[in-house]
Parts: sequence; C-alpha cells; structure tokens
Amino acid sequence: MTLADAAGIRVFSEPKQGAYAARNRGLLAATGDIIAFTDSDCLPDSGWLQAIDRRLADPRIQVVLGSRRPRRDAGPLRLISDFEDMQAKLTIGVNSADVQYGYTNNMAVRRSTLDRYGPFVERLRGSDTVLLRGIVDGEGVQSAAYEQQMRVIHAEVASVGMYFRKAFIYGRSFSRYSQLVVARPLSRRERWRVFREATVAGHYSLGSAAVLAVLLVGGGVNWSLGRMAAWNS
Repeated sequence: MTLADAAGIRVFSEPKQGAYAARNRGLLAATGDIIAFTDSDCLPDSGWLQAIDRRLADPRIQVVLGSRRPRRDAGPLRLISDFEDMQAKLTIGVNSADVQYGYTNNMAVRRSTLDRYGPFVERLRGSDTVLLRGIVDGEGVQSAAYEQQMRVIHAEVASVGMYFRKAFIYGRSFSRYSQLVVARPLSRRERWRVFREATVAGHYSLGSAAVLAVLLVGGGVNWSLGRMAAWNS
C-alpha cells in the first residue's frame, strides 16, 4: 500500500528540486485555515493535530512549533533533546526577535498568515526561519509559540554522531539565512539559562549534567565549523 492509497490523503508531484519548493506546492493545494508541516523522517504523536488546534485557539498566536524527540529517547540523545526542547521553550515567542528560529519538521501556521508572509523562499535550508522571522517582525515576538504537547519523533537523529552532523548543517544554514534576516546565536548567558533549566526540569544527576555539557561543547564546535564552511564556500 502506498501513501496515495490511504484514505483522505492526496499526493502531489513537484518537478522543481528542493524541500521548500515541495512545501510551496502543498500550499497551493491546501484549503484549510491551519497548515501543519512535518517531514518524511518524523512520526507525529496521535494527539499532534489536537495540540496544534488547542494552541492556535489563542488568536494572538500565528505560528506554533513543537517538541522533537529521538526514536530512542534515552541516554545521551534524551539529554540533547531535553536541552533543545528547553531552548525552544525559552526562545520561541518569549525572547528578542533576532534569536527566533523555525523548523518545518514540526510547525503549524495560520493560512491567513502564510498568505501575508509566505510562501517559503526556495533555497536549500533555513527558509523556515526566514518565514518565522518575517511573521515575528510583522506581528511581534508573541505571535510565535512553542507547544510541548505538539510532539514528533525525529527518526533521523539516531546517534550522537548524527546530532553532531546536524549541528554542522545548522551552523552552515545559520550563516546563509542570516544574510536574509538579522540573526544571532544565543549568548553564553542565555545558553547557561537553558542548560540550568533543562537539568533542573529533568532532575539530572551531576553525572548526567556533565555528559550534557560535553555533548553541547561538541555540538557547538560542529556548529561553528558549519559556519566556517559556509564562509569558505
């Protein structure tokens, strides 16, 4: 059975290469008031759409982003995901505009908002952040929100090595999309707050907190290498 055979599913073809071109093709066909995005390597929870609907019941919110967890939600990957969830919680919709970021593997936007600020810029990476920043710049930082119960399993991130690889990709992407919008990474003080809140919320032992610190240093190194790769390309 293929996806096209599933009840209530429509499959479209987009000859232009690129994920954002494909998303824009979907936008042309979509008719709902809320557009929800995820990726082929993500598995939404059974209550995913209900969580989106609840969060967007607040008319002030135009775009909502959710939690992304690894398939094996234990060990080092759980620590990393706890940190990333806390970073999204403390950053999206509650901080200065220049640190807001988007991710279309778990994002929902009002159709009326997409009509004003979309479609996606068709580039290799980072257009989700460019779209979100356009919304935030136009509607205010609190037009974006994070929702913990809006949860997907991100199957691609299956090892610490993959996390480091993704950090490299995100660093390279940051350098490129920051040419389109004013953007900065979190400061050391802001990252320390995220680390502290994540370890407290997770009831980490001293050992687990130390492991997370080492992982974050490794991720930061790879993120910086990704930025350098973008500068040299």
